[in-house]
Amino acid sequence: MTKTRAMIASMMLKSLIALTALSALLMTSTLAMAMMTKSSATVNGPLITLGDVLLTLPDQMTAQKAAETVLASAPLPGESLSLSRYDIDRVMEKAGFTHGLENASGYIKITRAGHAIPEDMIIQKLADAISRSSNYEQVNVRLTNASNPLYAVLSADLGKLRIEALSVDETTGRFTATLAIPHDEGRWNRVALSGMAEPTRMIPVLVRSMSSDEVISRSDIDWIEMSERRINRTMILDASELIGLAPVRMLRAGQALRTSQVQRPLLVTKGSVVTMFVRHGALTLSATGKAMQDGAKGDFIRLLNTASNRTVEARVTASGVVEVMNRAVVAASQ
Repeated sequence: MTKTRAMIASMMLKSLIALTALSALLMTSTLAMAMMTKSSATVNGPLITLGDVLLTLPDQMTAQKAAETVLASAPLPGESLSLSRYDIDRVMEKAGFTHGLENASGYIKITRAGHAIPEDMIIQKLADAISRSSNYEQVNVRLTNASNPLYAVLSADLGKLRIEALSVDETTGRFTATLAIPHDEGRWNRVALSGMAEPTRMIPVLVRSMSSDEVISRSDIDWIEMSERRINRTMILDASELIGLAPVRMLRAGQALRTSQVQRPLLVTKGSVVTMFVRHGALTLSATGKAMQDGAKGDFIRLLNTASNRTVEARVTASGVVEVMNRAVVAASQ
């Protein structure tokens, strides 16, 4: 009898152990079926689906259903929003999912992927539109309300960006405009822009620093863009006004040039010894003189005839050479 009772007790103990193990297995399976979410997610399209936010999915069928279950509309490209896990859990319940979220508290940050639109592309679009609609041939554009990058959807053709509702005050240079950005399904995202438009023009500058003993050639000239309001009547605006001239003194590269800063190349410098000559038919008479003035080719300058100690006037013809108009002055020094 005692042996029988012991056997029954043993069998009951084994059954209890088996039930406990089965219960633990069932509980583990239930926990395994509870789904987890990401802490944040990035979406590419216009909709946020359950598949975008779930981290664990038990099978392919559930994954397919999650991908088809819409939670919300996606934000604009480059922007974010927060979704409550509680709301996600309610959507799962309504959609007929057997198990909900393991943790239905807190929020998930959702960001819409997109192409950052280069600011220089926007600036160029504005400059072209302003030039077409105003008296500005060239214009420098500065945005005053675009502190953050603007984004377009990944599928957007940025070449289709366009400027709408442009208004320019040519007195102050202020402008307002709307940038139309290609969006989902042929729609457009429109962003208000404002800023300053300043008329500019290209002016010639030197590509390298040059000294007074050098002559400016075409290869020495570059161009820079300058605001019209900074340009005045003393500045050189045409490259032809520079070619063949020499700096009065050292000039630095890349700086606006004034007419007073260049001159015809000096062939005679004040205090230098020059050859004075005069022609009469086939006869040429010459003497030595000391220049009392600087002179470029064609200039008339005063010289001191070193032989007669007389002051004469002559025309500069070459480097260190002058032609005296009064033949008697040179002849008297022979």
